[in-house]
Amino acid sequence: MSNFITISVEFSFKGIEHRPSVVLDLEKSISKNLQIEHFHAAIAQNNEIDMYSYEFEVMQTSPIVYSEAKGLATDFLADGQFDYHGFVDAKDEQRFIGELYSTLDLNLESNPKIKEALLLAYRLGKEQGQKSS
Repeated sequence: MSNFITISVEFSFKGIEHRPSVVLDLEKSISKNLQIEHFHAAIAQNNEIDMYSYEFEVMQTSPIVYSEAKGLATDFLADGQFDYHGFVDAKDEQRFIGELYSTLDLNLESNPKIKEALLLAYRLGKEQGQKSS
C-alpha cells in the first residue's frame, strides 16, 4: 500500500507570504532513513529554496503542517500533526507480520492471540535493543 503525506510550511520573507509544500512518499522516506529534522530541507529542495539562504533559516522557524495523508499514514494524522515515529513503528510491525506470514504456515488473522503474542515479543525485543544502544 502506498503511503503519502503533504508537508507544508507557512512563513513570511521580505514581506511576502510563502507556503511551499511537497508530497512525501513515506515508503521512500523510511528507506532513505529520512528523519523529521530533514522535512524542512525536503520542502526547500522541492521548492527551489537555497538551503544556505536567510529565506531557508526563516522557513525553519515555522512549524510544518501535515495534510492529505494516504494509506496507513491517515491513522497517524490529526489536527495538522503527524506522528511520524508512530507511523514508522507501525510500518515495522507490518513488515514483521508480513515476514511471519511468508515464513509460517499459519493464518494469524484467525489466531489473534498468537498474532498479539508475536507482536508483543517483537515490541519487547525492539525496546530492549533501543535500551542497549
